Amino acid sequence: MTVFHILHIEDNPDCNFLLTETFRKYQHIQIEWGCTRSVVMEQLTSANPPYDLIICDGEIPGWSNHFDEILDNTKGTPVIIYSAFGRRRMWEFLELGAHKVFSKGREDHALMVEYIKSLAIS
Repeated sequence: MTVFHILHIEDNPDCNFLLTETFRKYQHIQIEWGCTRSVVMEQLTSANPPYDLIICDGEIPGWSNHFDEILDNTKGTPVIIYSAFGRRRMWEFLELGAHKVFSKGREDHALMVEYIKSLAIS
C-alpha cells in the first residue's frame, strides 16, 4: 500500500499529539510535525517523496505571512487550514488558496479526519 505523507505545521504540541494519535492506527498515513519556519522550510525542500498534504495552523507565532510562504513552496499540494479562527478568517484562507478549512473542535476534527482518510485511499 502506498504511504500518504502529511506535514502538520502547528506550534501547539498538544494539537500535534492529538492529530498524530488519531492517525496512528493507519499505517498508510504518516504525519511529520513542523513548528517553526526554519524546520518547515527544511522539511518542504528535503521531503522525498514530497508531501501529499499539508495541514497548517492559521497562525504560527514568530512567522508572519506563513500561509503565503507555504503556498509558494507547495505548488500542487493541497493545504488544509486547521485553526481556531472564526468563520470569516477561515473564508479568507479559502480565498487565499487553502484547499479546505477546518476549525479546531470535536466536530470539525472528525470531519477533517474522514476527509484525510478519503484522500489517502484515493
